Amino acid sequence: MTRARRASTGYYLATDPPGWAPSSSQWRGLETSFGHPIPTDLRDAVAEIVAEYFHASHAEQSASSVADATAYLQSLERKAKALIKALAGDLPDAAARNTRDFLCDYYWFNPRAPQKGGFGKVAKIQELVNSLIDAARSLKSDLRNEKECDPKNKKNKAKNEGKRASAWDCMIVDLTKTLTQRGLPTSVNKGTDKSKTDDPSGFVRLIMGLQASFPVEFRRYHIGHDGWTSYDATAAAVSKAQSAYRKYVAARDDKSRKNVR
Repeated sequence: MTRARRASTGYYLATDPPGWAPSSSQWRGLETSFGHPIPTDLRDAVAEIVAEYFHASHAEQSASSVADATAYLQSLERKAKALIKALAGDLPDAAARNTRDFLCDYYWFNPRAPQKGGFGKVAKIQELVNSLIDAARSLKSDLRNEKECDPKNKKNKAKNEGKRASAWDCMIVDLTKTLTQRGLPTSVNKGTDKSKTDDPSGFVRLIMGLQASFPVEFRRYHIGHDGWTSYDATAAAVSKAQSAYRKYVAARDDKSRKNVR
């Protein structure tokens, strides 16, 4: 079993995730699992949601971590400042100052053809490096905001707002909203083995069918107490994602009402 990666940002994806295009027979199988027709416009909406899930899940698995990216930017900023100081700063060592001045005046870029005006080039380099520092600071600020939304951040563990749902949870929420808008069922019946009268949820069956059609790296297996993937375990995971979203919406709406008062 692979160890879970740290929370990641999608800034540094090197490759795009694969596409998802079920065949007609696969769509028919999904309709059978769901218990309802899935017309073309709904298929397109589902495909768009799945594509977003693939991209976000790919980012979770392979993007650079926020901590590593921030550390690199901090190191880059320190080295850039050191370069500016070395080329244009007030160096404390006289030998270093004289050598720097001679280098800039006579040997800049072309040691075989000494030329005047090296300090003009230093000014250009200084301007360019300063712009690099500004860009690094801007990206670092964005990454800091990314980190503050990370639910694994200890400072945010007790906060409901700003928690980041997993890519899989976001897919469940998006599918729930899309199907609900079309008047289709998204309820979840958990614990089907508790009562023989309980009907399995078509929505959960749809999720299980969708996952079966995904590339292996995008399948999320929900393991039951017996160690196997089961309807009950998947239903519990779906219900948890839906419940977390309802709580988020309730908290957001409550905050909005308080701000209006």
